Amino acid sequence: MNKISVHAEREYEVLVDCDWKTELIALSKERTRIAVIHSQEMSKAVRIDTEIDAEIFYFSLPDGELAKSFTTIAQLWNWLGAAG
Repeated sequence: MNKISVHAEREYEVLVDCDWKTELIALSKERTRIAVIHSQEMSKAVRIDTEIDAEIFYFSLPDGELAKSFTTIAQLWNWLGAAG
């Protein structure tokens, strides 16, 4: 697994080449809500089968270049806002 440190308004790490479900479950212990943002093609693969205390919101975006638009980011922003 590789980690990329991001230094912006808040600092965080991006994990690359990891078992993301295991990492997400570990991180969920500190959260009440989690957003999983994925391509439509990955809809089935991203489902968390393990019971965790956090509420999980799944947001499906168009595959490939279709997701790279202001319309998509505005829709995602609205979804995240509605989810709190």
